[in-house]
Amino acid sequence: MGLGFKDFGSEILTSNDVDGYLMRQTIMVFASTAARDSALTGVLEEGMHAHNTDDDELWFYNGSTWKPVYTQWAPYTPAWTNLTLGAGTQVARYRYINGDLRVRGQVTFAVDTVIGGNVAQTIPNSETADTSWQGGTGVANDVSAPRIFPLVAGVNPSATSWVWVTAENANGGIVDSATPMTWATGDVLTWDITIGVA
Repeated sequence: MGLGFKDFGSEILTSNDVDGYLMRQTIMVFASTAARDSALTGVLEEGMHAHNTDDDELWFYNGSTWKPVYTQWAPYTPAWTNLTLGAGTQVARYRYINGDLRVRGQVTFAVDTVIGGNVAQTIPNSETADTSWQGGTGVANDVSAPRIFPLVAGVNPSATSWVWVTAENANGGIVDSATPMTWATGDVLTWDITIGVA
């Protein structure tokens, strides 16, 4: 088991010392997540760190599961409330940096893309925000005007989604079909948000 810190003197180094003080208190390197899980079966301890060389990602074990510290960008499909994509296009990605979840993406509206009420998007990877109020940034691009509206993503404590808010005061500033503009074909919604996750 992990034994904490020890300042070695001239004593004999035992196998328990090697396992507890050295082997389990390093950043271990594995070819993949599967190789890591296979090698550490039955010896997992809270605080272990592992680097996977196949994707250059860093993980730590919290006592019950492996949690990401740093990952590469991965695609996700946004789950929307009050936005129907239709033939519109979207590109979205997420990654973990120091345990926080960074999310960014873009939706380009088609003729049948529809916004209903207040627009929200589910936090990807089935994550839940931590217990603090959070926010992020976005842009609504009215291509026909042309005009750009800055947006804020409001994330409630312990929430599983964020709501878009704009400085334009119609509807209390919450983005909907007429806020901050009347959305139309070719308009673009982009976002770049970092979320502390539970």
